[in-house]
Amino acid sequence: FIQLCDFGSATTKVYLPDETWSVKKRDYVEDEMTKVTTPMYRAPEMLDTYNNYPINEQVDIWALGCLLYYLCFINHPFEDSAKL
Repeated sequence: FIQLCDFGSATTKVYLPDETWSVKKRDYVEDEMTKVTTPMYRAPEMLDTYNNYPINEQVDIWALGCLLYYLCFINHPFEDSAKL
């Protein structure tokens, strides 16, 4: 059985972390993303909000790339990331 889509990170919410974000806010956003996303499909900007990269529809492109890689090679490009 092959899962063709992972809707865990699909959202209309856009996060724009910057230096004004508190530690509490960053931790909250990271915890919320951890609850609904699959680690192997999570974009780097979703793993660490301290880099201040925007979290938007571009993370869907990352997840799509992971899915396409898996379909081509039957191996996930970040197999060990499930241990994160």
